[in-house]
Amino acid sequence: MSRQLTFDLAGPPASSRSDFLVTAANRDALAMLDRPELWPQGRLLLLGGPGTGKSHIARFWAGENGALRQQAAALRIDALDDLVPHDGALVIEDAHRIGLAAGAEQAMFHLWNLSVERDCLLLLTAQSPPRDWGSRCPISPRGWRL
Repeated sequence: MSRQLTFDLAGPPASSRSDFLVTAANRDALAMLDRPELWPQGRLLLLGGPGTGKSHIARFWAGENGALRQQAAALRIDALDDLVPHDGALVIEDAHRIGLAAGAEQAMFHLWNLSVERDCLLLLTAQSPPRDWGSRCPISPRGWRL
């Protein structure tokens, strides 16, 4: 019986733009990421399945733009004032999970409006489109114009 050899190839996590492999599948998303003046109201939703590089992109974009990063399920209304900068940038990851956390979807609704008021670029990542997020907010995600 043969025995498989294993190698410990652990290294630092790839988190910079130079570590990201640009392909035909993600080229357009990266081009749009670099043109925030084309984002509707300064907002961009980056969609993709698990393991497609959304978090990697969000990490290097946040670093390049001095943006804070926050998990959508951890959003709280009382923390938005400190989270959303004036004339800055913010990344909300896993936005598809806002319907699963108490208070997160209301916080997302207020964050959405506050980001426009403060001229803050808002990059969201999600595995599914807003219509599938299970939101119970009075305004549907389609009304958020993603």
